Amino acid sequence: MGAPYAYKTSALNGRLDQISANHSTAKLECERERAETASLRIELAKAQLLLESMPRLEKERDEVRKQLEQERTARVAAEQLSAVQTAKLEAALERAEKAENTVKEVKENAREELAELKVQAKTDKQQMTELHTELDNTFKTSRDEIEKSHLELEKVKLKAASDAQKVEDLNKQLAKAEKSLEEVNQRASTAR
Repeated sequence: MGAPYAYKTSALNGRLDQISANHSTAKLECERERAETASLRIELAKAQLLLESMPRLEKERDEVRKQLEQERTARVAAEQLSAVQTAKLEAALERAEKAENTVKEVKENAREELAELKVQAKTDKQQMTELHTELDNTFKTSRDEIEKSHLELEKVKLKAASDAQKVEDLNKQLAKAEKSLEEVNQRASTAR
C-alpha cells in the first residue's frame, strides 16, 4: 500500500521539478524581454535627441533666408548682373522652400511616430508585466499554460523588434532631411 503512494509522490516531485525548471526558463526570458525594452527606450531617447536638434536646423534655415535677402539687396544695387542673379536666387529660394517643407514633413512624421512608439512601448511593458504575472500563476497550474504564455511572449518580442526597426527608419529619415538641408545651404552659398 505504501509503494503506490511513493510512486505517486515521486511522479509528482518529478513533475514539480519540470514545472519549476520551465518557470525558471520563463523568468529568464522575461528578464531578457525587459532588457530589450530598455534598449528600445534608449533608441526612443536617441530619436527624441534628433528631434531636439530641429531648432538648430530651423535657425540655419533662417540664416539662409537672411543671406538670400542680402543677395536680393545686392542685386538691386548691381543691375548689370540682375538677370543672372535673379535666376540663381529664385532657384535657391525654391530649393530652400522645398527643403523647409521636407523638414516640416519629416519633423511632423517623426513626432507622430515617436508618439505611437511611446504608446506602444508602454503597451509592451504592460503586456510583459501581465505575462510575468500570468507565468507565475501558470507555474501553480500546469505545463500547458506555461507553453501558451511562451507563445504570447514571442509575439511581444516580434513587436518590440518591429518597433526598433521603426526607430531606425525614423533615424534614416531625419538624416536624409538634414542632408537635404545641407545641400540647400551649399547651393545657396554657390548662388552667392
